[in-house]
Amino acid sequence: MISVTHLAQYLLQLDPQKNVARLALYNYLKNCCDLSSPLSAQLITQFYRKALLFQYWQTHQKILGETLRADLESFLRETQVALDLDRIRHADEVQVVALEQARDLQDVIELQMRREMGTGDRLKLVRLSAQQTLSLKLNPSGCLKVRVHPHWALIMDGQLELLPPLTQLEYSSQMELLPHVLHWLDTAMMTTAHFALREGGVEGLLVRGYTFQKMESLRQATLSQNSELFYGLKRLERHYINSKSDPFYQELVALLEKSYQLISAQHPEGAHMAQEALRRGRMALKNIFPNDKLLLLLVTNIEYWMLTSSKGKEWPSANQPHEL
Repeated sequence: MISVTHLAQYLLQLDPQKNVARLALYNYLKNCCDLSSPLSAQLITQFYRKALLFQYWQTHQKILGETLRADLESFLRETQVALDLDRIRHADEVQVVALEQARDLQDVIELQMRREMGTGDRLKLVRLSAQQTLSLKLNPSGCLKVRVHPHWALIMDGQLELLPPLTQLEYSSQMELLPHVLHWLDTAMMTTAHFALREGGVEGLLVRGYTFQKMESLRQATLSQNSELFYGLKRLERHYINSKSDPFYQELVALLEKSYQLISAQHPEGAHMAQEALRRGRMALKNIFPNDKLLLLLVTNIEYWMLTSSKGKEWPSANQPHEL
């Protein structure tokens, strides 16, 4: 059996740093695939789908397709592997279409999603922006599959086929991420987190850009230890998890309320606790809950105390920059 590792090793011999298309496939194999899995036409097809999510490759389809077609043909000649190249439509052989009308986009997403829905499954779509739509598929047991779809599709066999989700997460009926499942989350600045929850904590990678470059290894005890991953997850979860049932939100509200009680009572520990609560509250308002009225009220109350209390004069102003 020829595995993904064999193709990655072959590409490495060709010095992928000298060719951006070759580098993209090499990094994808190394950073986004199971290297021990069998090499297949489907894997190469999936790579092209992932690559075409990036504007760069949408404008360089010819280079991507021609380069990798030649590399694959050379690899198969050298290894004598039986891989059906005719099953692969290379990047220069497909047409990417922008889905600009909301109604058409919804129809395409619903049609594709319903093909995989079982009896009793429920589907909800939420438009996140002009470029992304969230789909929520809830099964009868209460488990939830979350996807963020780009507004791009391919024309395949006379039909529209959505490009792969930017984000895919799976939750238990308790709205906790399922362990031992590979999740991927689009965070910021063209960065995607590929991670799983293991016994020892979070394991995975942060991968960035159209060359699928490894930016950082994820090996933390909890999700909250990586701010990029944690804030990206919480920004998305506010669309389908009630903040009142979110332990992070509950803990933050309790901290802000307790801090305000202590400073109002002039407790000696109040100022220190309030500074930390204010820092966390500001970050949450900026990165996770931008329109949350309760958090805004609690943060504003502490900031007002800072401005009016003599003890607050040594604190940073609400308008001054603060660490994130």
